[in-house]
Amino acid sequence: ALATVQAPAWNAAIAEAQRRGANAVFLEVGRDNPAALALYAALRFANVGSRKGYYGGRDAAVLRLSLPADLP
Repeated sequence: ALATVQAPAWNAAIAEAQRRGANAVFLEVGRDNPAALALYAALRFANVGSRKGYYGGRDAAVLRLSLPADLP
């Protein structure tokens, strides 16, 4: 399973991206948000970069999930 998180809307969005032929999902999350970083790490997102000052002066991590993903 992709994660122990029960998030039907999240799973549906990832499944739809896969159905449409996407090969990755990207997102940004604040580097000062350890809970979100841990969640996305558990979902197997990889840290692939950063955006300086992305959140009004706070830096963001750029995360990538390769598709197809193993959904729960």
